[in-house]
Amino acid sequence: MNPPRSLSRPYVAAMLLGFLLSPLLLPSPGGAATLSPWEFTTSLQVPRFSPGMAATNTHVYVLGGGTGTNCTILGSVEFAPIQANGSLGPWATTTALSFPRGYLGAAIVGKYVYVVGGANWCGLIEATKYATVERAEILADGSLGPWSAVAPLTHGRAMMPVVTDGTHLYAVGGFDGTNTNTVEMATVQPDGSLSSWQSVSAMTQGRAGAAVAVLNGRLYAAGGLGAGIQASSESAAILPDGTLGAWQPMAAMSVRRYQAAGAGVGGSFWVTGGTPNGVVLNSTEEAVLDQTGTITNWLPGAPMQTPRDAHAAVVSGPVIYVAGGVSNAGGLPAVEASVEFASVPVPDADQDGIPDAAEPCFCLNTPPGAAVNQFGCAVNQVCPCQAPLGRTAWRNHGEYVTCIGNAAREFVDQGLITDRDASRMIQEAAQALCGR
Repeated sequence: MNPPRSLSRPYVAAMLLGFLLSPLLLPSPGGAATLSPWEFTTSLQVPRFSPGMAATNTHVYVLGGGTGTNCTILGSVEFAPIQANGSLGPWATTTALSFPRGYLGAAIVGKYVYVVGGANWCGLIEATKYATVERAEILADGSLGPWSAVAPLTHGRAMMPVVTDGTHLYAVGGFDGTNTNTVEMATVQPDGSLSSWQSVSAMTQGRAGAAVAVLNGRLYAAGGLGAGIQASSESAAILPDGTLGAWQPMAAMSVRRYQAAGAGVGGSFWVTGGTPNGVVLNSTEEAVLDQTGTITNWLPGAPMQTPRDAHAAVVSGPVIYVAGGVSNAGGLPAVEASVEFASVPVPDADQDGIPDAAEPCFCLNTPPGAAVNQFGCAVNQVCPCQAPLGRTAWRNHGEYVTCIGNAAREFVDQGLITDRDASRMIQEAAQALCGR
């Protein structure tokens, strides 16, 4: 039996949406988490500042950026395997970008890595700011397939973080001729292409080189360059269609930070490094969140081994990685090849790779070895045998089988299971008593 192909990938999100937005079923925002001491791991092959960075559960990728005192813009891409202890194996080169770009954003959704925007020079006022976006498929060994163009931004911008909620890409602020407060969003389609980018709610102030993260259904931004270097933070709710609610100002960090890097891990929003005034920082801060997701305070975290700004950060599981950037640890500015990592203890009772705090309650206790989506839900948790989510019973057996088929097809589209896995799930559903 072949899985049905009639419904598009938002099927599972639609099934879960009402529950994911329920205050009773959302993960509770964290107060303060413990960040382990930072450790050096394998250095990049090429020193880089302002690269893109992205990660899967098995590999970390660093893309483009600039290098050298003469600002050579790079198109090369490096990737490294993640070891059991969180350190990285050796870096290797993989398929280069279609053309060099620095000050770019990068993110991974499903089986594709996306690079967004950027510039061709360090002098961003004079530089060409790119609107182009491209993607490459992540192959079985972690290397990348060829790059191809997808829907471009509405206009060129650089020095903007790009983050994802697993279904949408967000390009946040940056420099487009001004230190902009604008935000753009695109939806990732079932085949990995992008919808047209659209403007969504703008931040309360311009932020180029801000620290940004998606956490608990909200988009957070802190620091960056607007009218001056900022310590302020703000956040907006991600609405069901991927657009944003109004941005709300929140507590300021303890220090102004420009070209810092943000990371959302373990229910916490962390900001690393950056500069307030030309002095490069090695300090980190964690946002203290109340039950509504409001930042009420900031707490100091473990300092990085190396001061760095214009670096990149990414999260895989409970581990934050920072790579490259510019350091003045030796007294003079130098482009870094070094990479560091630190971890946040994150409970994951069902060991599905999604922290308990990030899962809705009905997706806890996933069966061992089951594939899960970005919410930590397996197919049989999206379509429980007892009844569909929010109801007391299935209308009939056919409705249950259809649910399993649609959810399985979406998992196939996301690269989480194979066609054979999906067919097996549908056959098992057809033989089950659910809904009879």
